[in-house]
Amino acid sequence: MTSKAVWVMAAFGLMFLSAQAGAEGVKSLNSGADITATNAAPSSTTPTVGTTFDRAFSTQPPLIPHVIEDLAINQESNACLGCHEDPTVAPRPSEAHFKDRSGTVAESVDRSRWFCTQCHVPQEDAKPLVDNTFKGALK
Repeated sequence: MTSKAVWVMAAFGLMFLSAQAGAEGVKSLNSGADITATNAAPSSTTPTVGTTFDRAFSTQPPLIPHVIEDLAINQESNACLGCHEDPTVAPRPSEAHFKDRSGTVAESVDRSRWFCTQCHVPQEDAKPLVDNTFKGALK
């Protein structure tokens, strides 16, 4: 290692240490709170099953209108499909979920679409952080 590289590494190390030391006592601009303080996550309130929210954009995947904490999705099983493969119990995934990358349609959900929460997220009745006039794209 050249002496120039050692000096560069030392300079970056000093900058990092001074930045860490300088964070103590720094206050947030919006509330005056110490920015190194942490807060608990807000409590979650999942809307009643059957309640839906407007989508933010037309191709947004549907939101999940129920609690999913206890539903396992891993390489061996997908608890979502326990209900969603039967259209009499819950909405069936779109036909696109049954196609592989080459376009071949299968009897069950393709493994490339297996991990539902990669695209679908639980809906949350969160109040806007600021007043706005947002109108969703569609239900």
